[in-house]
Amino acid sequence: MARVCISILLTLVTAVHLILGGRPCPKQFIRLGNFCYHFSDIEEDWVGARGFCKGIGVFEDETIWLGVLDFGLSLQDNQLLLSNASARGGTFWVGGSKDSSRIWRWTDHRNREIDQLANYWGNNQPNIHGGECLMVSKKNYRSYVEAANCSRRRKIICQIIPKEIGFRSIGKSSFYFSSENNITPNKTWQEARDFCMSLQPPKNFDHADLAVLGLNRAPDQELLKVIAQQGDDVWLGGHYHRHKDDYGRYVGGFIWIDGRSIEPTSYFWHTDSSASERSHSNYFAYATVTSTNGHARSYLKDCYYRSSYDRNCPRGVHFVCQAFKSNNNTI
Repeated sequence: MARVCISILLTLVTAVHLILGGRPCPKQFIRLGNFCYHFSDIEEDWVGARGFCKGIGVFEDETIWLGVLDFGLSLQDNQLLLSNASARGGTFWVGGSKDSSRIWRWTDHRNREIDQLANYWGNNQPNIHGGECLMVSKKNYRSYVEAANCSRRRKIICQIIPKEIGFRSIGKSSFYFSSENNITPNKTWQEARDFCMSLQPPKNFDHADLAVLGLNRAPDQELLKVIAQQGDDVWLGGHYHRHKDDYGRYVGGFIWIDGRSIEPTSYFWHTDSSASERSHSNYFAYATVTSTNGHARSYLKDCYYRSSYDRNCPRGVHFVCQAFKSNNNTI
């Protein structure tokens, strides 16, 4: 499936929202980046370590888990955790294990699959013969994630993991702006979508994905109004779908991730973009802000990705995520 992806302009309109709302960490916890951690010298097996963290209790309705990586935020959070573990020395259990399908997952409330190509793995890891639980171990002055036998006794890293992060309401909708959460603006459209889907949505929502327009005109107008006042390129959840029809001819059009068409005549589009059929899979769409008589407005436009290194699409792209309920399933 060919894809054309949609970005839109935005910058900060409110102060940065930190995890836990910037509240101080509880006693015996330290803040590293966006999270609060507790490093314990008590040694337990992996199951005992997980129980130890949960046994600490609940902090302002936030659950305490074995520490995890890749919780939908800056990669700096990963590095801060690993660096601190390295400085303390020893080996620590973290909250990762194999599930019944032999898939490595972080064992927080999202049960996220672990990226086996991430740079925090040690050499030749994850080792299929190493065990079914994950620990952080120091090698050559650095700490890495390694597989280990779950029955080993190791020190423990606990982490306060929020049930929801970084979302704010516009009307009855809830949005997450990468620019408000210290996310480096260097993701492709697919990377931005993967990031959004990894987020824990706010209460009463089921999942998160890249934001869309057209579900309700009032929130659309408010979102576009906010965007028009700002200044960073931002991906939204639209792409170009190109396929062969029953006669073998290539046809296509722009669609949102929930399958709805983005009509060429939609008010979203800038007059310079016809939003008509494209002949190549590497066309992407984005929105720009223009000013007429001192009034800024946001519009969608399109651009062409020639390669990952040579492009005329916007650089330094932020993105907007949106929380959805089950009746707004995305494709």
